[in-house]
Order: sequence, then C-alpha cells, then structure tokens
Amino acid sequence: GNYTYQWYSCDSDGSNPVIISGETNTSFTPPTSSPGTTYYIVIVTDQDANCGSETSNVVSQTVDESITVDAGGDQTVCGNVVVNITGTIAGGASTGTWSASAAGTFGNTTDLSTTFTPGASLLGGGTVDLTLTSAANGTCPAETDQLTLTINSADAGFSYTYSEYCSDETNPIPTITGDVGAFSSTT
Repeated sequence: GNYTYQWYSCDSDGSNPVIISGETNTSFTPPTSSPGTTYYIVIVTDQDANCGSETSNVVSQTVDESITVDAGGDQTVCGNVVVNITGTIAGGASTGTWSASAAGTFGNTTDLSTTFTPGASLLGGGTVDLTLTSAANGTCPAETDQLTLTINSADAGFSYTYSEYCSDETNPIPTITGDVGAFSSTT
C-alpha cells in the first residue's frame, strides 16, 4: 500500500489528539525541552481505495527536570564560631544532604539552611569544603555544589614579655606581638 503518517500528542488513553504539525514520517523524535510526561499516537492511513486508517497504541515519553544546586558563597570565619550556611536546590529536586571535607558538625545535614561547627582540628585554622548534594530526579543524576570555608585561628597567639618599670620613667613602651601583626601600647 501507499501509506501516510500523522503524529499527534494526546491524553494517556489516546483521547483528545492534537496534530503535531510537520510530523508525517514513519518515526518521530519527541522534544526534550519541557519536563513532564507527554503521550503520542500515530495514525497510519493506507491511500489505496477503501483501506482506511489505523491508530497506533499510545506511547509516552517522560522528560525529567534537571537539577540546580547552589551551596552559597565562600566564607571566612574565626575557628571558634558556629557558621550559618544556606544552600538552594531547584528544578527536579528539592532535598539534599550536606557533607564536609574535614572534621566538624552540622546542625542538620538534610536542612538546606543549617549550621556548621568546625571540629577541633580546624580551630588552629585551615579550610574545609562544604558540599551540598541534591537527590536524583528520575534519569537526572544528583548534582553537587561546594563552598569553601576558610577558618582563621581561634587563638590569636599574642605574647607579652614582662617588664618592670620605675614609676618615674617617661613613657615606657611595652610591645605585644601576635600572629597578625605587632601592637604597641604605652603605659
């Protein structure tokens, strides 16, 4: 026979077909730009006299929505503080889990807005990557994003050498030095 083809989108039971303009070949590649499930049928018509047409079974295509993850911006903090972190997960997932590349404690690893307390090994300073990992969505894999937390030493490391001065001396100047520079004071 001499066949023609016309593809349609439709409801899951094949009802309410809507013609897909220009899709008149034996095969059809559905678009993947819009998330969701779309149903299709093809009507095959035999152009020979009195042969009529046949409607295919309904086929479906599901397009899973991609996922975006943002762990938030990098931060610099003192080693003895609790750090507030807020991440976002959008698209095909809305849940995720926090993890850290070094010792520390999260307020709740499954809350997008939570806290991180650096562990004892970080009190002297260092960096830790905090990673937010989304859940997967169908065929779309889990996604991750990181923020780097730079931790300055919680111990300033100041020292002061004891000196003794006579009360009638003029402007004795003790010097206090530390990790971040030199400080002077007059007594």
